[in-house]
Amino acid sequence: MVNEYRVLIYNLEAGSNGLLGEFNVDNKYDIANNLKQELTKANKLINSYKPDKICAVATIGSYTFNFVVYVQLGEQNKKRLSLFLEEKGKFFDEDKEFLTLLSSIIIEGSQNLLEVIKKAFAMYIADESTGIDMSNSNLTTVVQQKDKTVKRSKFLQGELKTLNKAYVLKILSLVKTSEYGNQFLLQFKDIIKNKNVNKNDDKYWNKLKNILDKMLLENESLFDGKLNQRIEDLQKGYIHMVLNAKEPIAVKPEDKKPKKEEDKKKPPKKAAPPQKKGADVAKTAEPLRPVKIINGGIFTTQPSSSTRTSPTFNLQSQPLVNDNKPAGFSNLMAPIFDKELDRGKRKEEEKTKKPKTKSSDDGRSL
Repeated sequence: MVNEYRVLIYNLEAGSNGLLGEFNVDNKYDIANNLKQELTKANKLINSYKPDKICAVATIGSYTFNFVVYVQLGEQNKKRLSLFLEEKGKFFDEDKEFLTLLSSIIIEGSQNLLEVIKKAFAMYIADESTGIDMSNSNLTTVVQQKDKTVKRSKFLQGELKTLNKAYVLKILSLVKTSEYGNQFLLQFKDIIKNKNVNKNDDKYWNKLKNILDKMLLENESLFDGKLNQRIEDLQKGYIHMVLNAKEPIAVKPEDKKPKKEEDKKKPPKKAAPPQKKGADVAKTAEPLRPVKIINGGIFTTQPSSSTRTSPTFNLQSQPLVNDNKPAGFSNLMAPIFDKELDRGKRKEEEKTKKPKTKSSDDGRSL
């Protein structure tokens, strides 16, 4: 499995769990420094206190975050206090916990531990929180990042349904040809059965893909070099299609022009009389504009004098993949859709097509 693909699928899982951070090329999870700084200064309410572990919670905008401070004894009667952000989620259907170090200080053992922690990490007990902005309304970077992650993940969940199905079908067809293919497929089916994966589940193909990817990670040595190369080629194609999946441009409220009062009072226009032929039509008819389809919607193209910008979106993990290959269905994943997914559709269309009629010499249909 190519490392860029491994990074991508972990970041897709991180996004679906609403995590703030991402995985890097070394497959390590981390959070951007500007987010760490904002999380450190967020006002937190202590909900659990032990000599070696203090837990707290913070509300930032509409989101809730969990924090923990670990106390470690050091040399010469010193102590290290480390503040972590605690995030939990399901990765490939397994419960995972991520602790991200935000800040760390060293204090003398004679200092009051609780007072130092409260001051250093903006923590409060219930009685002290009165009058404090516990909703952290001034912290916006974390909220913006969280909103962006949730929005992107929701978009990709719908966008990747067909792509995930194509990926699963193509990989299974490749694995089936290998020496251990039958054994691999039996194990794949057993896992699906044991996990009670429902075909009617909206995330059915995503779950199957997660199971398949995990099995590929655990059984890379089973397949020969040629088969591995073909699998990796498909994974590279998947990377390009995910990173170039673009969200439709949302129309801003201010762009919607309200109707003028005089327009509202005007009676509805009567149907126009039949148009004249010839030169008169050319003078009065509205010029036709060609149409094009963007993200499933039909739009009339603008006149050549105006320009239209394409929607863009940078996925968090995009910088991890340094490849200048063109994106879209013209790449490696295209054969999957043509050969695997569209085959059944074409058969149905052929059944419903009316047979062409032939004409006899006298002009009557046979």
